[in-house]
Amino acid sequence: MIAKISQLKTILINPLLRAMLSANQLRLLTSFKTALAVVIALGIAMKLNWERPYWTGITVFITFLPYVGAAFEKSVLRVLGTITAGFIAYLLTGWFEQDQLMMTISLFVILGIFGYGGTGKVYPYFFILGGITLCIILGTTIVYPDALWYLVLFRTLEVCLGVVVALTVNNLIFPQKASNAFRNKASTTLESCDTLLGHAIAKYQTNTPLPDNVEAQTKLIAADFSALMNLFHSALRDSSRILHHQHAMEELLREMRQIYVAIVTVLRAASSDFPKELQHELQAELDGYVSAIQSDLSQIIEDLRQDRPARRLTKLHDARETLRDKVNALRAEGISYQYAVDDAINFYAYLGDLTALHDSMIRLVQADRALYRDASARELPPRIRPKPNGWKPDALRLRHAIKVGIACIIALYAYLWLQWPSGVTSFLTCSIVMQVSAVASNQKSMLRLGGCLLGGIFGAFTLTFIEPNFATYYTYCVPLFFIFAFFSWINNGPVKYAYAGFQAQLAFLLMTSISAEQSIDLAAGVDRFLGILLGVFIAALVHRIIWPVLPEKEFARELRQFFNRARCFMLEQDDRIASEQSDATGRAQEKDLARIEVIPAKSFDWLSQIGFRDNESKDHATLMQIYLHVQAISFALRGMSQANARNLNRETLDLLRPQLKAMDHALADVLQRCELSFQTNAPIAGSDYFKTARIEMEKQLTKLLRVDRATRKLSNEELGAFLSLVRRYREAGEYINACEQEIRKLNFEVLKRSAFF
Repeated sequence: MIAKISQLKTILINPLLRAMLSANQLRLLTSFKTALAVVIALGIAMKLNWERPYWTGITVFITFLPYVGAAFEKSVLRVLGTITAGFIAYLLTGWFEQDQLMMTISLFVILGIFGYGGTGKVYPYFFILGGITLCIILGTTIVYPDALWYLVLFRTLEVCLGVVVALTVNNLIFPQKASNAFRNKASTTLESCDTLLGHAIAKYQTNTPLPDNVEAQTKLIAADFSALMNLFHSALRDSSRILHHQHAMEELLREMRQIYVAIVTVLRAASSDFPKELQHELQAELDGYVSAIQSDLSQIIEDLRQDRPARRLTKLHDARETLRDKVNALRAEGISYQYAVDDAINFYAYLGDLTALHDSMIRLVQADRALYRDASARELPPRIRPKPNGWKPDALRLRHAIKVGIACIIALYAYLWLQWPSGVTSFLTCSIVMQVSAVASNQKSMLRLGGCLLGGIFGAFTLTFIEPNFATYYTYCVPLFFIFAFFSWINNGPVKYAYAGFQAQLAFLLMTSISAEQSIDLAAGVDRFLGILLGVFIAALVHRIIWPVLPEKEFARELRQFFNRARCFMLEQDDRIASEQSDATGRAQEKDLARIEVIPAKSFDWLSQIGFRDNESKDHATLMQIYLHVQAISFALRGMSQANARNLNRETLDLLRPQLKAMDHALADVLQRCELSFQTNAPIAGSDYFKTARIEMEKQLTKLLRVDRATRKLSNEELGAFLSLVRRYREAGEYINACEQEIRKLNFEVLKRSAFF
C-alpha cells in the first residue's frame, strides 16, 4: 500500500509522467479520482437529505472513465437514458395501469429494442442504461404506481448530481486526454516496429541471429492496433482538431498498419533460408539506405511523442539514389546473374519491401501534417465510404433482444407472484447479465455474484467495526475513500474481472449509504444476493432453451466468413494487377481488406469463450494455431495489396500472368476447402492443385530470370515491385497451406457442444 501511495505521489508531482502515464499509473490515478468524487457526491446527496444517495455514488462510479472526452459522452448518455426510461415508464404506467396484457406486451417490445440497440455500434450505452433504468423504475413502482413521478424525479436529480461531480473532479485533477494518449501509444508502437526493423536488418546484412521472442514481439505489436483504434474513438470526443480532421487520423492509422506490414515482410525476407550473397556486393550503399530509413522513422516517432506536426523526411533521398546507382551498375555488368535465383528474388524483394516502408512513412507524414492544417501537406486520398446496403435486422442481435425481453418478463412475474422482497433485483439482474452468448452471460453472472459478496463483506465489516467509531460524515468519508479506491482499482483493471469491482461498490453502497439515516442492517445485502441468484438462474435457463448461442458455433461461423472473403479476394487478384493502379482500384481493395481484417479479432473473442476439458488441451492448441494462421493470412493479404499498388511493369508481368492466375485459383481452392471444413465440421479431402500451380510458377520465374533474362530492361523499382509480388504469393501460399494442414489435425467434436454443456 505504501508503494502504491508513493507511486501516486510521483504521478501527481511529476508533470512529465502526467502527460505520458503507463497503464498501471493511469489505473491508479483513475482509482484515486473516482474515490474522491464518490465521497464528495455522497456527502452532497446526504446533506440534501435525498432518499437514495447511493444512486449518486453509483453514477460517479459508472461515468468516471480515464479520459475526459469519453467520460463526458458516457455522462450525457446516462442522463439521456435515465430521462428516456423515466418517460417510457410514466407512459406505460399511465396507459396500461389496468391492462396487464398490454403492459406486458409493450414492456417486452421496449426491452427488446433496448436489448437490440445495446449490442450495436450506435451509442450502445444509451440503450443498455435505458433498459436497466426502466427495469429499476418499473420494478420499484409497479406495485405502488403513485410513487413513479417521485422516483423518476429523484433518480434523475441524483444521476445529474453524480455526473456533475464526476466531470468536475475528472477535469480539475490532472485530466487525461485520449488524443495525447493516442499519440503516445502511436509513438510507442512505431518504436516497437523500429526495433523489429533493426532485428531484420541485422539478420539480413550481418547474419546476426534473431531474438528468440521475435514472433512474440510481432504479435504484441499487432495487438497494439486494437488499442490504437479504441484510443482514436475516444480522442474524437476530447479533441476538436481530431474531430474536424478525422479523415487525416484514419489515414495516419492506416499508414501505421502499412508500416507494420512492410516491416514484417522485411523480417520474413531477412529470416529466410535463401542465400544472401548478392547484398555483399553493395554492403556500404545498403547500410546507408537502411540507416536513413531508421533515422527518418525515429524522427516520425519523436514528432508524435512531442505532439507536433511531422517534419519532412530529408535523409532518404540521397541514400536511395546512391543505392540505385550501384544496383544499376551491377545489373549492367551482369554480376547479379551470377548468383542463385532465390538469392536475387530475396534481395530485390527485400529492397522492394524497404521501398514500400519508405513510401508508407512519407504518406504517414502527409497525414500528420494535414491533421495540423499544414498548408504544404498534400491532399489526402478520398475517404473509404462503403456503399450502404440498406438497413436490415441482424439475426443474432434480434434473437438476443427477444431473449432479453422474455427473461425480464419472467423475472418480473416471478416477483409479482411470489412477492419476494428481492424480486426487483432479479428483474434487474436479467436485464444486465443477458449477454449475446451463454458463456459471456455466465461470466458476467459470476462476476455479479462475486462482486456482490465482496461488497457485502466490506459493507458488513464497515457497519460493524468502522461506522460506529465516526460521528460525522467528514471523518467517516476517510475510510470510505480507501474502500472506494480499492473497488475502483478492480473496476479499472483487466476486463475479465473488472465488472466485479463495480458490483462490489454497488453492494457496499446499498448496505452503507441507503439513506442519510445510517443504521446497522444487513438485510439489503442478503436480499440483493438472493435476487441476483434468481435472476442468474432465469437468464441461464432462457439462454439454454431459446436460441442458444454457443461460442464453438460462432467461432466456426466467423472462420467460414473469413475464408469466404479471403477466397473472393484471391479470385479478384488477377483483375487488380491487370489494371493500372488508380486510386479507385486501391480504395476498392482497401474496402475488401477492411472486411477481412475485422474477423480475426472477432474469432479470437469467441475462441476465448470456449470451455475445454482437461483432455482437450491438444484441440485447444490446434484451434489457437488456426487462429494465428488466420491472422497471418490477413496480414499476408495486406502485404499483397501493398505489392499490387507498386509500379508493376505490365509486359514482364504478362509473362508470368498465367502462372499467377493459376496460383490465385489454387489458393482460392484451398481457402474454399477450409471454409467447407468448418461448414461440415469435418476436414475436406485435398488436391494437388496448389502444389502444381506453385511448381509451375517457380519454373516460369526461373526461366524469366535466368534463361530469357526478361527482367534486364526493368528499372530497380520495377524489378523490386515484380519480385515483391512474387514473394507475396509465396508467403500467402505458405500461410494458407499451413492453415489447411492445421485444420486437418483438428478434432471437430470439440465444436459440437450442446447448449447445456
